Amino acid sequence: LGAVLTLAVMPPALLVPWVRANVAVDFGYWTLSLPVEIGLLKCFSDVCGLLETYGSGGGPPIPGPVRERVDEMERPFTAGSVAAMTVLALAALLALASVFVSAYRMIEGGTARFKGHNTLLVVCSLLLALAPALYALFTVAYVNGGEYVTGFWVVFAAGATNVVLSCMSLAVERRRDVYLPV
Repeated sequence: LGAVLTLAVMPPALLVPWVRANVAVDFGYWTLSLPVEIGLLKCFSDVCGLLETYGSGGGPPIPGPVRERVDEMERPFTAGSVAAMTVLALAALLALASVFVSAYRMIEGGTARFKGHNTLLVVCSLLLALAPALYALFTVAYVNGGEYVTGFWVVFAAGATNVVLSCMSLAVERRRDVYLPV
């Protein structure tokens, strides 16, 4: 169940926004606040599309302070996205390995004993819970009064649920090994 939950959370984790940040641009006599929704793979806000269109010469020039502030915010969000996607990829690989081990155990009719199967699920679950924490570590200083949204909380909830389920499964397996004759 833990491996399936890990694999099921991957598409939403990559396709929905993780944070709604406020880009505050100071023009000296007034401050402009632009809300920006950012996911792991792309920016979901209209501001990002405007910056790409106008920044490439397709329209009027973007004011210097806006471009500088967006460029300054882009680095930590990119670093957070890369870190989170790396950890999510490792979690997905471990989940796939766990699925294959489970399938092999079923094919062998339960005779194959892999001691590390549930430990593999615990590590996979911890990685799934670590991804949002790493993302927050990189981006928390740049949210500027914004909030973490759907993608962040879906992955965090799935990771926490997975940790509980996999630890329970590990405890049951260890207890069964102690009390059942071989």
